[in-house]
Amino acid sequence: MSYTVQFLIAVIALVIVRVEGKLVEPRIAGGSDAPQGQYPFMVSLHYMNPVDNSSKHICGATILSENWILTAGGCIIGPNFLNDHFLYSGSVDLESGGRTHLPIQVEVHEDYFLGGFDIAVIKVDPPFDFTDPSKWAPVPLPQTGFEVQEGLPATVLGWGQETPNTATVQFLKAATVSTIDDSNCSMLTDPANMICAGTSEGNIGHCYGDNGGPLIVEGVQLGIISYSIACESTLPSIFTQVSSYIDWIAIHTV
Repeated sequence: MSYTVQFLIAVIALVIVRVEGKLVEPRIAGGSDAPQGQYPFMVSLHYMNPVDNSSKHICGATILSENWILTAGGCIIGPNFLNDHFLYSGSVDLESGGRTHLPIQVEVHEDYFLGGFDIAVIKVDPPFDFTDPSKWAPVPLPQTGFEVQEGLPATVLGWGQETPNTATVQFLKAATVSTIDDSNCSMLTDPANMICAGTSEGNIGHCYGDNGGPLIVEGVQLGIISYSIACESTLPSIFTQVSSYIDWIAIHTV
């Protein structure tokens, strides 16, 4: 089935999902273990249950500076976000070798809605320690207005589920997808502010627990994982286009 036909199907599916008032949450599928030190900008966002103090990974994020991280607006959930969430960094293993941080300030894009302007930044304490670049380093960002070309090999990263109805994973996963041109992407979303990427074969991409994580091309974060129609689908996934928000990021991370 061609991507054009797949996009037409995706548009119909997306309309149905939006009418129901929700989007399928993203997860990493078809990925492989990421080696320690290759992606030192990765951060895990955890929800902490105030009843029993248990915690679970819910979203990905990336390091912008010593004090700030970048994630999706959809990851900022609940009125008590600053009190019942924490960040984990410095290790591909969520159970060993990392460091925890508390969120002390959060900024969500003022125009955020389900599926659009899906970007947020979080200030953390303690700051990240850049003296060990194998554990902590800021992610490079594109220039303002950078246009994504079709067919670029890209990497998506996260600790989300590998298949539906399974638990999120302990070790960071990486999967390779390809970017899709704006003419096709415009059938599914606004290509001025979003990026489409996926594989024609399917079964590779992001799944539940990966939203907020990065789409990396040649070491630069071009996208933020936003949403998809279905996990392990041949339909493309949607990413916030970071180059559209460089000024917004700079203003809100001072």
